[in-house]
Amino acid sequence: MKYLSLLFFSLLLFSCSKNIVCDCAKAGENLNKYANRFLTEIPSQANKDSIALLKQERESVCAEVKTLSTEKLEELSADCDVLQVRQ
Repeated sequence: MKYLSLLFFSLLLFSCSKNIVCDCAKAGENLNKYANRFLTEIPSQANKDSIALLKQERESVCAEVKTLSTEKLEELSADCDVLQVRQ
């Protein structure tokens, strides 16, 4: 049940955005943040299910990005805070 709430929240977050590159980057970041917890602890089956759902979500959100031209990727990436280098 907990992972369903996570998936619903993520889908709601991405449905509000108009920048598919940002959505893709955020989906990857969400997956990484969640999965990084399990570098130091053993995930339960529910945690594994949540990771699988986040991976599916990332693949779904990023599918269109894979077809973009380099120019379009650069244009959309410039407007995405998630992809900005933090110093």
